[in-house]
Parts: sequence; structure tokens; C-alpha cells
Amino acid sequence: MKSKLEEWVSLWDSTLDELLRHNGLLQSTCQQCSNTPMENYFRCIDCSHRMAVYCKDYILATHLEKVSLASLGLCVQLGYDGAPCPHPAQGPSHFIVFDMSGAYQVCIDYCDYQEDNISQQRIQLLQKQWFPATLSQPQTAFTFDCLDTFHESSLQGKGNLFGFYHMLLHKTDNANISRSGHGHDPKGVGSTSVGELVVECPAFPQIGCNIPDNWHDSGPLLYI
Repeated sequence: MKSKLEEWVSLWDSTLDELLRHNGLLQSTCQQCSNTPMENYFRCIDCSHRMAVYCKDYILATHLEKVSLASLGLCVQLGYDGAPCPHPAQGPSHFIVFDMSGAYQVCIDYCDYQEDNISQQRIQLLQKQWFPATLSQPQTAFTFDCLDTFHESSLQGKGNLFGFYHMLLHKTDNANISRSGHGHDPKGVGSTSVGELVVECPAFPQIGCNIPDNWHDSGPLLYI
């Protein structure tokens, strides 16, 4: 009888294939018009479980490329639950929203109909469940879900704000070094040799990288 570990080893290639499959096109036939192959095909990785404004990764028909919905022309209208506004006012050009899936640049329009514009901008963000980072002319906001999650994390896991903030940044754009490209090896995971997945230490002295070629001549600074 196989142990749990031995059972997992026999299944890791098929499991990894399925995990990597979600990073690809999945299917090349349009579900709406059944045209194939599709040109300028975009697929949102997050839309299956997130609001559209937070979508971060789109996949073109020939290669992977990260783009934002803001760069594709989407602008979120505040104050009307997404409906058209008769008096829109353009928001900051680099407005950033932090959600649990990462930090994203979002194009927003305020409703400029109210007299107290500064106060109303704050109210409109709160109505969207975005908490502004500043009370006046905010250019950054945090979703209520993001703040609630940090609150629970700090209470239950004793996590700090610094670590939580950098976790969101890494979720937004991470080097993803854990796979090191070996998931796409046609020979499978088993062909990975010892040491191939080792992460290079940036602090380890390396000639030509972080120490000069003549490091022996550093004199008193040699062992600092």
C-alpha cells in the first residue's frame, strides 16, 4: 500500500499541468460567437470570483501580457452604482485601489453635481466600499474587504501592517520563482535535478554582481 507521500509523487505531474493550464488560454473558441481562432483575445484571471475593476491579468492570443482595465479604457463611475452620470468629473490619473488580490491602478470619475465637492468625493468612495487613504483629494483607497482581512489578521495571527502591505504588493506582481520554469519541462517534474530550484541569495558575495573584481584590494573595508 502506497503512503500518502508516494501517492502524491505519482500524481504531481498531472496536478502541476492543471495548475499551469489556468495560466494559458484554456480554450480558443469564443463562447459568444463560436469564432476560432480568436484575435485580440483577452481572458481575465480574476473575473470568475472578483469584481471586474480588480482584474489584473489579460492573455493575448499569442503571448502573455499584463494590462489593466484602466489601460483598456474602463472608467469606474462613482456615485451612481456604475450607471452613467450627467455631471462626471475625472478623478486622479494614477488612482490606486488595494484589494485582497493586490494593488491596481483604476480610472475613476466622480459625480460633480454636489456643491461640497471634496466631501462628496470621500462619500462616493465609501459608497463604493473603498476607504480613502486621505480625507482630502485621495489618490489611494483600500477596499473594505482588504481592511477587514487585515483587522482579523492582526487580531488572530498577530500580523503587522508592514508585512500585510508587502504581501499585497507581491500578490500584485511577484517573480514567481517557486516554479523556476520547471513546470513547463516536457520531461516532467521528476527531471528536476538537485539544486535547480535553489533561490540565489542576493546578499551572498558574487564577483561582478555585488562586489568589485578587485575586492581583495579593499584594505580595512575587506571584512565589513
